[in-house]
Amino acid sequence: MQRSSSIAGGSEYYYFYVQNNTNREYELNVNITLELACAGIKTISLRSGILDVLHLLPGGRYNSENQAQFIYFGKKECAVPLGNNSYTLYKGISCTISNIVDISSEKEESEAKKKAADQAKAKAAADAKTQKEQQLLNQQKNAESTPAGLQASQSVTAPKNSTAGSSNAGLSEKVKVNGQYVQVFRQNGLPYVRNADGSYYQTSEEAYSRIMSSAAKNTPVSSNQEAAQQQDSQALKFTQDYARNQQYQAERTEIITKGVTDLGNLVGGWIQQNQADKARKEALEEQRAEEERQRQYALYLKTSSRKNAFAELPSKDIPLSSQDKAPSIYYFIYSYSNLESEYGASAYISNVFEIGRYNDGTRAYTATVKNDIANLSPYAEVLHGYYYTAQQAEQKRQELIAVLQNTGVAVNTIFYKGKGSAAKSGSAAADKQESSYGTVISAAAKVDMRPNNGTAPKPKADNSKESQAKNYGTIIK
Repeated sequence: MQRSSSIAGGSEYYYFYVQNNTNREYELNVNITLELACAGIKTISLRSGILDVLHLLPGGRYNSENQAQFIYFGKKECAVPLGNNSYTLYKGISCTISNIVDISSEKEESEAKKKAADQAKAKAAADAKTQKEQQLLNQQKNAESTPAGLQASQSVTAPKNSTAGSSNAGLSEKVKVNGQYVQVFRQNGLPYVRNADGSYYQTSEEAYSRIMSSAAKNTPVSSNQEAAQQQDSQALKFTQDYARNQQYQAERTEIITKGVTDLGNLVGGWIQQNQADKARKEALEEQRAEEERQRQYALYLKTSSRKNAFAELPSKDIPLSSQDKAPSIYYFIYSYSNLESEYGASAYISNVFEIGRYNDGTRAYTATVKNDIANLSPYAEVLHGYYYTAQQAEQKRQELIAVLQNTGVAVNTIFYKGKGSAAKSGSAAADKQESSYGTVISAAAKVDMRPNNGTAPKPKADNSKESQAKNYGTIIK
């Protein structure tokens, strides 16, 4: 919003922007409703062009610089005061988004259809080519295999000199035509000429009749007759080739028509399958992402519980006897590692032990105890306390162990005997219990008055003897 005001009144510009935070391209309708003092309700449709449609490229941003609304108000009584002699018309805003079209999806579907159509077309062409090649191969095999079988069948079943009207006639007598002996026969009602080398070809009825007549009379056929016969055979071959070509074209048209139909079915099915696969993949990815979020959150709760459990049990030095007069206080030790690890966290926790007072009223120093416990575990040991009863310390220890075990921490036990009170033992050995820096003695030690310069001190006179002499007389040596 951009605002300007004066004594007479003021004006406001309103600007809007829409940010596409996805990698998809969209078209959508965005309608803004402004509730304004003095002006009432204003409705604005954001658009990228002439139509009220907003076009957003992947990661694109729309700014409504060309759709700012200018509203002038001359009487400030209807405006909303902001203080400092400033006013505004703005009271509220709402928006609706509708008719969202995923342009990226439409492009993907179009590309998928085109790809599927190209694949189906190529497949139909390949299938038609394969079928045609197979048909030609079958025809070639039939052509190669027919003469031998035909000759064998004719030599057994067909009588000689059969009539022209029969469906299958045997070989005629040999007739010499153009210097070569030939024979004629019928197969499926069609007349054929068989050469001396075993090859044969279809001939006309006229040529067949002449050769049959010559065979009956045992007279050779003239060259002109044979030439006519060959022309008839070539004409028949052309007719048969043309018929076969027509049949091939009809079969090809049928295959292409079927391929186009199958293509439509294939494309539709492929699109549906693609959409279903995409939906399943997105659902699976979302499920895995949700499971990972839940796992990370559960791990966060675990690690937080572990850290909080130790944070509530801080390290505490042993107080001097002048600071705390209790005869005994109680501690326990812990150490830990890898608290943020899901499966590798471990901790060491000691027994509850006593820190008592020596006969002179002092306690063991913190440094002494920490030196004792320095190698009880692989990690840095923490001295925690203190408690006035062993029961209180044990309760906190058990609570710590329960939290750690419930959050997947491997808990190990270590032992420390502590520094018990000397007075509790009731023996002379207890009175001589060692403190942190030596042996506790009951009487004050004599002060060594020897000089530190290496010379022996001079012996002092025995004043006691003089005193005795004064009191009791002369001492006889």
